[in-house]
Amino acid sequence: MPNADMNSFPENSKLSCIICGSENPSLLYPLSLYGQLGAGGVPGNIFQCENCGMIFKRIRGNPVTYYDDTYADAVLKNGKYVRSRSTFSLCHTILEHECIQQIMQTSDPVSLDIGCGAGSFLEVVRSCGFDAEGLDVSPMLADKARGKGFRVYVGDVESIELTRKYDLITMIDILEHLPNPVSVMKRLRGYLKANGHLVVYTPNHRSLLVKIADILWNWGIRKPVTDIFGSLHVAFYTPETLQKLLVSSGFLTVHWQVMPYDTRRPGQPVSPVQLAAIRLIETLGMKLQHNGFRMTVYAKKTGKPVYA
Repeated sequence: MPNADMNSFPENSKLSCIICGSENPSLLYPLSLYGQLGAGGVPGNIFQCENCGMIFKRIRGNPVTYYDDTYADAVLKNGKYVRSRSTFSLCHTILEHECIQQIMQTSDPVSLDIGCGAGSFLEVVRSCGFDAEGLDVSPMLADKARGKGFRVYVGDVESIELTRKYDLITMIDILEHLPNPVSVMKRLRGYLKANGHLVVYTPNHRSLLVKIADILWNWGIRKPVTDIFGSLHVAFYTPETLQKLLVSSGFLTVHWQVMPYDTRRPGQPVSPVQLAAIRLIETLGMKLQHNGFRMTVYAKKTGKPVYA
């Protein structure tokens, strides 16, 4: 669950890109004008940086307030997202890459899962031989993971002080919730061992699904865009902007994989009709090489961050 730094944009601050810092981005979707949000969404208009192309949400107040006990309770009740076979399958798939397999061969590998929630991914990582630890902003979810025998820190990446260095740091469905990703990623870089790796799993907003939602928005059909951009997400990546984030934070990409959205583990309420439409669009998108709505990136530490 989201739990890296959750600071918002100050009320009277200039609006600047969350990756490159360029000012005066273009308004992409005026969601607040329509008063529309996805289920339990964070309110705010959607902007796009004219310099680097990053898409992000202008938010008011502290977004950590959206991740209270009510949110945690809803997460725990969403068995398809937290405890389904497809969730554990995703976890195993992420760990199958060669760079992770090499880490498993080292002596006593240590991992940290950012936004570990109730500990589903921690269970899989532990089964692969890691000394698995987690970090989450929700005390309720952290307690659930601790009940499974894991060491879990409560707080966000920038406010907490960790004493260990890790072979592997994972961010599964987390990056899209963070309004200040560069500072978070740079701090995580500091927690990695010299040969450590970072794994990020996040939505891909260059997918056919998003392209169709944008076309429908321009035709006056708002719901697909508000479902995607009016959710709890505040940062919306494409392969290009995620690569820019990694480079600016001092990471080198070693592998990139794009995949379709798994409708068996929806993160928010979606009707059967919507799920069927998503499956159709995702299948078509993969065949047309528009790519799927999810991407996994494996990266390792490199030189100094670009935006130091």
